[in-house]
Amino acid sequence: MGNPTFYWYPDPYGTIEKLDLGEGLSDLQGVHLDSLEASSESIAGYETLIPLRRRGRVRLVYERFGDGSVRRGIEALVNHLKRGGTCGFCTDSAKVVAVVVESALARGDTSLPFSWRVLDYEGTQTLAADDEVVLTSPSPEYQQEIGVVSSQATNTITLTAGLRYTYESLPVIVRYDEFFPLLRMPPSERAREVLTSDHRLVWTLDMTLIEDVAALWLIAGTNGPLTTTVKTDYTESPLLMQQRELGSEELTKGGIVPVPLTLT
Repeated sequence: MGNPTFYWYPDPYGTIEKLDLGEGLSDLQGVHLDSLEASSESIAGYETLIPLRRRGRVRLVYERFGDGSVRRGIEALVNHLKRGGTCGFCTDSAKVVAVVVESALARGDTSLPFSWRVLDYEGTQTLAADDEVVLTSPSPEYQQEIGVVSSQATNTITLTAGLRYTYESLPVIVRYDEFFPLLRMPPSERAREVLTSDHRLVWTLDMTLIEDVAALWLIAGTNGPLTTTVKTDYTESPLLMQQRELGSEELTKGGIVPVPLTLT
């Protein structure tokens, strides 16, 4: 079993930075739905709901730690996040698994055939029986449910019970339930101190991060596998990076149109 670990790229031309906390978190408060939507209700009581964007939100709490090396690493990470960067996080560095399913999944299915892995920060790892996984479809649909692993083969994860939903909006990301591949800090967190101390003897980290859904599904949907061997600048979204590098500024009513991106 591994430890809670943060992953990020502080240098666009360098390698991955890993911050192992060395012990368990004080608290991790699940992924809560953070949504932007338009709704209206008629006089007769009919409601119309138009989802514009949905994403996960997670709160990480690590209380009263005294390791100076960990504190310095967290200060660097917080600086990176407050400047608009992103990071990955997993409560167990031995279960850093997130895969992409490109085929439609039907209610009752137990087999999840996947095409590639997303952000293998620790290299290729395999889930064990009874591990929990989260299935998520792209925003704005953002269907999500938790399944229990029966087994994992080379390109298939098998669940102990059938799916509750039918997934037609693709691709679907399947990840270990406490692995969050790509997170960023919302404006509300950038405006406050997320790392505090008690007379500089012990420190407490309490921060809430949100999924970078645009970058995550860009990686999962158009670029194929992106691993730690790829040197890329995560101080900005990969979507914005592709616009800058390729000089594509195509705009539509829905925003920037993604174009194929090859990272080398």
